[in-house]
Amino acid sequence: MILKNLGLFIKNNKMLFTLLIITQITAVSIILFSFGIYRNNRYKLAETESEDYSFEVNCITDEEGSRIILFSEVRDKLPEVMNKHKDLIESMYVSGRGNLDGEDKEELLGYVEHYLWEQGLVDIEASFTITEEGFDYGFYNQNMLDKLDGRDFTREELNSDKPVTIVNSTLYMVHSDYWTVNGITYEVIGNEHYDSDNMTTRSSWLGMRMPYYAMPEDMQFKRIYLSLTRPLLRSEYEEIKADFMAFMDPGSTRYSDFYGVEIDEKATMKTMMFTSVFMSLISAFSVCLIYRYMLTKRIKTTAVYRICGCSATRSALIYIGEMLAVLAGSCLIGSIIFTWLAEPQLQKRYTWFAVIFQSNACYLLVLMYFVIVALITTIMIAVSCRKTPKEILRNKIH
Repeated sequence: MILKNLGLFIKNNKMLFTLLIITQITAVSIILFSFGIYRNNRYKLAETESEDYSFEVNCITDEEGSRIILFSEVRDKLPEVMNKHKDLIESMYVSGRGNLDGEDKEELLGYVEHYLWEQGLVDIEASFTITEEGFDYGFYNQNMLDKLDGRDFTREELNSDKPVTIVNSTLYMVHSDYWTVNGITYEVIGNEHYDSDNMTTRSSWLGMRMPYYAMPEDMQFKRIYLSLTRPLLRSEYEEIKADFMAFMDPGSTRYSDFYGVEIDEKATMKTMMFTSVFMSLISAFSVCLIYRYMLTKRIKTTAVYRICGCSATRSALIYIGEMLAVLAGSCLIGSIIFTWLAEPQLQKRYTWFAVIFQSNACYLLVLMYFVIVALITTIMIAVSCRKTPKEILRNKIH
């Protein structure tokens, strides 16, 4: 009965019904957009207080219960973590220490005194980002080209275990063509150069850079540094930390402290609820005006229902059922349009939209809008249907 009655009205009042649907879809979209903008601005304000766009894991060996972590233990897991959080992680930097084999340590130490070289050790590092095509240049590669003699790694080399390396210029002075680390001989394709003056202080880094999969599997793993696209939320920080802890010995690792973005979620939601109520009341007023006009157009139909024995309650329930069906449908359509069409475009402009709309909290505001409009319209319909057929027809004549 309700759907049949609604179908007849739509058939005879297409423009009015279209206006009602558009009004409600617009109201839902405005509520969701306002929710997103408000929270995005709160996050942006908090972001200015947290300028740390990084996450760091350090391996420790000087505490009780700690042990040396080998690169083989983390080699295949690190890219998985980076790929899982690819929207957050801009680039990854990893480092370890390898054993120099068969090199003249005395000749090496003649250039720069270095405590690692005295032990026959050398720093080994890799920097990369992950794309759909595989490994690509990381932040180190992009920022050091002006200090590089020779050439950088090719993308093919970045995605292979080919033993090629870029060394510090001090290492290059000793052996310009190769170095042997952990039994693997690496071809030197380039070296980082600095001013020739002040040889001992020109660089704090005196090691080797190489493709990720070319790093010796049995080297001592030391550090992971993630360069992020933005500060982390507390939940994101804990998730990334848990991902690393799943395969790295907790007793041998130390994680950077949380310096991300936090906002008072309860206060934010409370503010948005008040805002949503205000906007819902305004939207409800517009919708109710349209629906009141719809009832006015159907006064004769209502009188006929009553004359034919339909009670005031039953006639009111018919109209309330119509209203709820239309309201529920338009709220659902408005939410779908915003989620699937508007939100992906807004994410390109507003950094935090992807995070904000991961939860379903925003749709509680849509539910609130639904309840407010339904309540006001129900009261209006109930009052209108209390009139007798004689009163209804007298109003029609007047």
